[in-house]
Amino acid sequence: MNQLNDRNRKMKVELGLFIIVSFCCLIGSALIKNVLLDRLLVLLFIHTVMVILLVVSLLVEKIQHLNSFNNNRRFGRFIFIFLAAMIIVSLANWIPNFWEPILALTILMVLGSTPTIGMTAGLYLVMMQSILFEYSLIGICKLIFCVICGGILALIAKKQANLMPVAILVFLFHPCIGFIFEYLEQYHVDYSLFLTGLIYGCVNVILLIVPYPWINKSDQEYYATTLEFLVDPRFQLLADMKSCSSELFLHGLKVSKAAGNCALKLGMNEKLVRAGGLYYRLGFFEDENNNGDFPGQVLGTQHHFPEEVLNIIQEYKGVHQTISTPEAALIDIVDEVFEQFQMNEDENKQDSTGFNQEFLIYKIMNDCSSSGRYDHSGFSMNMYLNVRDYLVREVDYYERFYIK
Repeated sequence: MNQLNDRNRKMKVELGLFIIVSFCCLIGSALIKNVLLDRLLVLLFIHTVMVILLVVSLLVEKIQHLNSFNNNRRFGRFIFIFLAAMIIVSLANWIPNFWEPILALTILMVLGSTPTIGMTAGLYLVMMQSILFEYSLIGICKLIFCVICGGILALIAKKQANLMPVAILVFLFHPCIGFIFEYLEQYHVDYSLFLTGLIYGCVNVILLIVPYPWINKSDQEYYATTLEFLVDPRFQLLADMKSCSSELFLHGLKVSKAAGNCALKLGMNEKLVRAGGLYYRLGFFEDENNNGDFPGQVLGTQHHFPEEVLNIIQEYKGVHQTISTPEAALIDIVDEVFEQFQMNEDENKQDSTGFNQEFLIYKIMNDCSSSGRYDHSGFSMNMYLNVRDYLVREVDYYERFYIK
């Protein structure tokens, strides 16, 4: 309880800081620009509305992602990035020529939050600066184009988990965008602007690269904590599974434990395997409406599963999608083994007596492998042999899990 109160107190401090600093940036820029009082009041009204909308969006995103203990960290991270962006954009207007940091700042804001919130914040900065510094129509179009490009580049960086290609594109885009829009406004070619744009492009790359390790580290911690909370008994979907089908719940526990221990030995992503194994059977349910939305995928999306866990569920037994990762292949093998052992137990009404446990594991794994199910998963022969050895020697297939 004390930890929760500390988080809430910290969030209130961050919100207060966000409101105060953002208003100070706006008022400071307006005073330096000698903006008339009525114009300043209009800007303050617009700023107030946008701050409220941004805060509400952040709070909604925070509430929707209750499956993570790092919500406050992500919340504070975006506030810090946005405040820094406001200050940098304000200062950039006093630098000659056309240094426009909005491209790099939009990328950082999207990486630090969600595409919707990040791009909305970028467009808001464009709008306020355009009004405050009386940009031309071409100038406004240039900034909006930068925001759109920044949003797309941020999604590429998230998908590839690599900033370097995006940094190179930012370096190339900046002089090109500035040069083209400057020509559209002046109808005059000034090649010196292109050279200046290359210099400012380098500045944008530095602006992008310096905070990225901090954002990336925070994302990794958020991702790891989310995977941990997916297997926490307090997670709502897990509680629903337990009350709805004890058989599904117990099977998931067994697969999660065995596959997770095996992943640890193989050097795989243990937390991903434990989470994926626990919910793997959600991929069993068919799409009754034939609209492409399978119940497991829908449930996972509604509960904000990481994309990697959703992919594992969608690749259930390779029926609807090809098994594409070693983690998914490992989970599928362990799921098959436990399923066959359960069927054998139900048919023979006995535990490990009466049949050769090692022979059954060999047969199950050979059948799965020969079906070609793992051909595109990257699951190597060495992994296969290690998994087989682990399943034969170290797994208790009749371990009892008691539901409280």
